[in-house]
Amino acid sequence: MGKKKYIVILLLLNFTGYCQFSKHNLSLRISLQQDFQKASFKDIQFPYELKEHSAKQINWGLDILTEKEIFEGWYGYMGIGYFRNKFNFKRAYDHKLLNPGTDSIPIGTSTSNYIFNLIRLPVGISYQVTKKDNYALNIGIENIVNFSFSQVYNGTKPFPEANNRMTTFNYYGNSVLLFGRFVKNLSKNKYLHIEPYVRILNIYKSKNPVLYESISKPYIRTLDATGISINYAITFK
Repeated sequence: MGKKKYIVILLLLNFTGYCQFSKHNLSLRISLQQDFQKASFKDIQFPYELKEHSAKQINWGLDILTEKEIFEGWYGYMGIGYFRNKFNFKRAYDHKLLNPGTDSIPIGTSTSNYIFNLIRLPVGISYQVTKKDNYALNIGIENIVNFSFSQVYNGTKPFPEANNRMTTFNYYGNSVLLFGRFVKNLSKNKYLHIEPYVRILNIYKSKNPVLYESISKPYIRTLDATGISINYAITFK
């Protein structure tokens, strides 16, 4: 736990130092993402078959970013943000881990969905393909490191006042995005970015005892999400 927190603090200090460069953009980014989800678990109904399930879910994120031109036509950026990662699966969960000391039998306790609240640290690079007076077009790649700080398991409860949340800080996973960026000049130092993207790689941890996952191995998925981001940027000199 201490090592993970140290890594986050170190990255935040680097982020603060990055913002001290002579000229950079500071921006606020909102993202909407369509996830194509898959997970292997037992059905909640007889014959309780273990199989792969699929679902779709729209998730969203909010980031603060700072960006600087590092070479002519090449831009680097980094930041910090929040991401709501909701899984739209109905599956059994172990409520006793969320309610220690209770003696109720976990019969019929299943999720309608569950949510991982994430802190994410995006780092990316983009290349300016073309530039005109009032607009520009970039392409780029972004790597995101994710940490989970709370989980919510929505669904049936063994008793009305049962807790359905767990608060722990853990490394959650890593994802890689490819994006295009349309940049519109709003004024001398203000810009609007519209960024469609595709997630080409998604790695996240699968060992979750609340969901009866006991095998400690990561899920590795490719081309499993698309999205669009809207970014409002201001240039500081």
